Amino acid sequence: MNKFLIFASPRTGSTSLVNLMGSLYLREGGALHTHVGEPFGRYNLTRWYKEVLSSCSLEVQEIYAKELPKDKNSLTRSQIIEILDACYKSSFCVKHLHYHLSYFRNFSLLEYVMTRGYKIISLTRDSQVLKDVSEQLAQQSGVWSREEMRDGVMDQMVYNPIDIERLREKVDWNKRYREDFGEMMSDYDTYEVSYEEIYCRNNQLDEVHKIMDYLEIDR
Repeated sequence: MNKFLIFASPRTGSTSLVNLMGSLYLREGGALHTHVGEPFGRYNLTRWYKEVLSSCSLEVQEIYAKELPKDKNSLTRSQIIEILDACYKSSFCVKHLHYHLSYFRNFSLLEYVMTRGYKIISLTRDSQVLKDVSEQLAQQSGVWSREEMRDGVMDQMVYNPIDIERLREKVDWNKRYREDFGEMMSDYDTYEVSYEEIYCRNNQLDEVHKIMDYLEIDR
């Protein structure tokens, strides 16, 4: 089965998608995990994928022990390759949110995947404004998934007004970055799909089947 990358922004349904597609790999042997989610986030490798991290060098482990500094250039290109090697040795899929790495480090990640012939699912959202509003609300509440919406939690939430200027800057920033990343992947066999196509329309199963066909997974 093909190894693949889900390359996404926050609030695009990437967690649900990676759980769904990863579940299709459960019958495949030889993999410790069906997927590794957000290995360049601050906590994920140390909390959920300790075996993956332990296979990396002590230098990389020490960086993660500090919960990854906010400096998105704290990992070198060679360290990113080392981490990706460990992830793909232990799983079939990596889910990556581009804001976890700097602009140029994202290019290193994409280059790694493309030179190895792995599949790429580029996950976006048709409405960039709604995506970024959702992100701001999640940052205020600390709730990023449906599983975190425990009984009574939503009733206790108090939201501040949306920062319109920040929202405008974020929309422009994301648009520019996605265009640049899209340009790099333009000649590569990338599957582009949006949150709305997967979750908000009547042909959801058809879209899942298309992704399965792209990954060459038997239905």
